[in-house]
Amino acid sequence: MTTETTATERKRPAPTTTYGIGSVGDLWVGDRPDEKLAQALQVIATLLHPSFDKGWMNPTAYIPPDHSKKSCILASAAVRDFLFRIGYRDAQMLSVRFWIDAKDENEELVKALNIGDPDVAELPDRYNGHVVVTVEDWVIDTTLYQATPREAWPNFPPMFATRRLGPDSKAEWFGHKVLAAGGIIEATTGHHIQWGWLDYTAETDWRTAPDFREKWRRERVVDTMVAAFRAGSA
Repeated sequence: MTTETTATERKRPAPTTTYGIGSVGDLWVGDRPDEKLAQALQVIATLLHPSFDKGWMNPTAYIPPDHSKKSCILASAAVRDFLFRIGYRDAQMLSVRFWIDAKDENEELVKALNIGDPDVAELPDRYNGHVVVTVEDWVIDTTLYQATPREAWPNFPPMFATRRLGPDSKAEWFGHKVLAAGGIIEATTGHHIQWGWLDYTAETDWRTAPDFREKWRRERVVDTMVAAFRAGSA
């Protein structure tokens, strides 16, 4: 679930001019991965959502176009299964809260947006949270489409892979540990943009959702990604 607010106060890191080292399609990569993970991220960026949009991937029921871009549970389950099958035994799904805000050159808040706040009133048939995948020291979020683009951050990527903060980090926002975070000066607007993923591990309601329990919804997509990875290209 996405909620939007108009106030927050935090110290901003030194701004940069990019979202990371580069992008593949909709996916921005915030740091330099090793060769194997770089190939896995390319497969995810190229095949994850397009494969869900193909009706033949789901012979027993039709999943509407773009559903995987809106369902963090479905997309993250597919990414987790894919990574596990290619050898990342530590890949797991994790409940988080995603936060992004924009401030102008005078440090005045322009806009703030939040995904996954369990204190916000739940909407019917919607999961009141947000799920990503963690693997090694990385966070992979493939469903930020609901947060971007916005006028305040017109170029923020809808998929993101970035390293977690170090194990000794004591960074907290809203009383929760920050798993990963970043900040830039938005080239188009001049706004200072800051974003982060907060640890909400205690939230596990996603485990009961059909998009997680019913593996047939993702099995053929995962098979397709695994085959592409083993073939050496997406």
